Amino acid sequence: MQVAAGSDFSCARLAGGRVYCWGANAVGQLGRGSAAASNTAVQVMGLEDAVDLDAGTVHACAVRATGRVVCWGDGGNGRLGDGFKMDRLAPVETAVTDAVRVATGGEHTCALRVGGLLSCWGRNDRGQLGVAGGDLAVATEVTLPLRVVDVSGGGKHSCAILEDGSGLCWGENGARQLGDGSMTDRGAPTVVTTLAAARDVASGGDFNCARVGGARVQVACWGGNAGGQLGDGSTDRSAARRADRRRVSRMARSQLTAGDAATLARGSTTVALCSAGASNSGRVPRRRHVLRPPDARFGRRCAAASVHVSAGAEHTCAARGDGTALCWGTGADGRLGNDDTVDSLVPVAVVGLP
Repeated sequence: MQVAAGSDFSCARLAGGRVYCWGANAVGQLGRGSAAASNTAVQVMGLEDAVDLDAGTVHACAVRATGRVVCWGDGGNGRLGDGFKMDRLAPVETAVTDAVRVATGGEHTCALRVGGLLSCWGRNDRGQLGVAGGDLAVATEVTLPLRVVDVSGGGKHSCAILEDGSGLCWGENGARQLGDGSMTDRGAPTVVTTLAAARDVASGGDFNCARVGGARVQVACWGGNAGGQLGDGSTDRSAARRADRRRVSRMARSQLTAGDAATLARGSTTVALCSAGASNSGRVPRRRHVLRPPDARFGRRCAAASVHVSAGAEHTCAARGDGTALCWGTGADGRLGNDDTVDSLVPVAVVGLP
């Protein structure tokens, strides 16, 4: 049903609520109860009722059917939200009991809660939690003017879409990823000045993309663009700009995902379409940067009939409608899940999923 690609590992949520992970496991990011890595999918311990899932750099979190958020992996800076700053080899509970979805950043986590409330925890050296002070090992509510409808965590920043379609971001801003026209870090939510009628947001390492508009869905991106991840045909960074309208408007009707330096879109025809960004290791399956979204014919080579896609640091995974999962890009540490550690420019099937 859902995939989540981290830095050196990946996870998948099954329809029944079980979660499986594969790849590196030095800090417990596979959640299997040990630090043993795996080139194939292994089940996360004690988690059989997950309804949402996300992966940070080397930690992962899930929302259980009860609304409780659980996390596992690297616990540095309190990013697991269990009140401590230590690694966990299996899921541990946070204090959040009314979550509807979870968003992990590089070293922090946020949870969208019932009623449009938002709470965050973890590293706060650049203000990425949206609250004053240092790192927090427990969830703390972020003050926002309206109800939140979507949230996303970037490398060292966070963004939220409010019920009126406006966007707010906070944290690191050296690449203009907050979209407020400055390059000043912000410790509190600040308005993305040229964003309106937004539906949702996907945050990458130092950039963001949002689906905007009514019947005709388009994509607006802002922030870092060294690899062309803003999708407008350039490598210039921007406070907010449209990606290539001709292609993105028909591509991104269903879902966006942003990795460390690449953006992907999933279309309304349930086909994962590779979009712009860095592709040195095949995260977009070409060995060169793609400065604008390729056409749909090329995109179908990424992962046909997908229901969810997730871009990691140097790899990408897709969940398919038939219950299988595919990954491509850097294969180191077994993060592609195909019982190998070699890079792949084409999608390969994840082994070990039931």
